[in-house]
Amino acid sequence: MKDENPTLAVAARELTDAVSRETELARRGALNDLADAVSAKRVAYDTFKQARETAISAGTVNAGDREAIESLIAATNENAIVLDAVKTTLDNAVARFQSIFGSLTDPGVYSPLGAISRHLPAARFDASA
Repeated sequence: MKDENPTLAVAARELTDAVSRETELARRGALNDLADAVSAKRVAYDTFKQARETAISAGTVNAGDREAIESLIAATNENAIVLDAVKTTLDNAVARFQSIFGSLTDPGVYSPLGAISRHLPAARFDASA
């Protein structure tokens, strides 16, 4: 069972572990498991935030706390890079799918001879309607 009032160093290490787990899942492309990791990270962040406020108000921040926070910063920097790469990959996939499906559903405009005279992505309406 986790301590309900962990020290700042303990809370920072728990958050670092949660961030590292999220990073590893994102790196592997395990998107189904990523939502649970994000939830765990949020819980760990809330615990860290409370421990930080307690340590600062009590004036008990020490070298061990600072070292744990430095490790947390390194883990969050790596996490940001990996998640940005995942986002870019997903954005590229969406753009490719939009392009593929857009060209499949676009009838174009044909000349009387059957050749495409120009390409319009919008539907054509009968002017008499």
